[in-house]
Amino acid sequence: GGVERGRRAGPMASEGSSSKAGAPRRTIRVGGVPEHFNAPWHIAKDQGKFEPTGVDVEWTDYPGGTGDMCKALDKRDVDVAIMLTEGTLVEALKDNNITIVGVYVSSSAIWGVHAGAKSCEADSIESMKDDVTFAISRYGSGSHLMAYVYAESLGWDTDSLKFKVVGGLKGAIEELPKDGTLVFMWEMFTTLPWVVDGTFKRVGTFPTPWPFFSIAANKEFLAEEGAKEALVSVLEVVKAAADEFRCGGQSTFEYILEHYRIEKEPAAEWLPTVDWACEAQVDLEMLHKVGETLHRLKKIETETGNPPTEAEIEGATTRLESSSKRTKPEETSESAAAEAAVAAVAEAAANVEQPAESDGGAVAAARKQADLDKAAEENAGE
Repeated sequence: GGVERGRRAGPMASEGSSSKAGAPRRTIRVGGVPEHFNAPWHIAKDQGKFEPTGVDVEWTDYPGGTGDMCKALDKRDVDVAIMLTEGTLVEALKDNNITIVGVYVSSSAIWGVHAGAKSCEADSIESMKDDVTFAISRYGSGSHLMAYVYAESLGWDTDSLKFKVVGGLKGAIEELPKDGTLVFMWEMFTTLPWVVDGTFKRVGTFPTPWPFFSIAANKEFLAEEGAKEALVSVLEVVKAAADEFRCGGQSTFEYILEHYRIEKEPAAEWLPTVDWACEAQVDLEMLHKVGETLHRLKKIETETGNPPTEAEIEGATTRLESSSKRTKPEETSESAAAEAAVAAVAEAAANVEQPAESDGGAVAAARKQADLDKAAEENAGE
């Protein structure tokens, strides 16, 4: 289960929650991991930004990650969940209650591969090949699925991988120091405080080969009158909050430090790499590639034994709005100023001297390798 966070309803909720007061306000229950990527949701809620939409957003933290959220979404403990793309697709293809409705973070992210700082003698994942056991939050989670994608990239036999369920970051913090053969994959900035304090050491990094977070919803929720439109309105508010957060300078760094224990230097490196799309549209071509990869790794099964078809992928998604309705706004002086602010943050990040513990250049190095891998793949396909 998750952990409820923040106010259950905005200050205006009582005004419209009674049926006597006319149209009732709608509540949308959203689940997500308690990580810095979801800060825009909390900032928008705390600042009352959802109130003009007529929607009260109830947020629940799911430290266990995508696997736990899939269960919650299936049972409709939440209406909407912000989940890792790969885990979301696996569940949406087999669970009729779950559907993909959009992209939350369209940029890739860097998975850190962690071992116990004192319990593990190895300094690289490659040297652990014969002994390693992947600690995972649960089967079907991102930490489970990405272990296969990562192992394939290393040229390992993915059929012989070993796993131990530890229940998320909290469990990994407890288990890795006891067992030097365990490694744990989790987003590298989320785990950074435990690398710096000597609980973990990083023995590898791996960039996601697709957008990091997708938006999924419960189909029963979407079938309710006005639900799709309400969700689109909420996502537009979150997008605006994300843009402000990304350009917020010192106040953003203070927020990240206070809520996520990430110091200014690594936060300055992370922030310019994130693209909060908050898009109420799905990228079928991208999802098809994810499906092909996970099928090859035997994580998606189909009746035919072939990768999921384009029709099956489309069946796992729901269109919230027509593409003709959504047009890109013309660039305004405000949006130009926002882009300039992002560029300034990026420049500041480039000039920050990284402490050795933060492994500061890992993002750049991993992204460069990802670009090289992508280019090689495209050339091979031509």
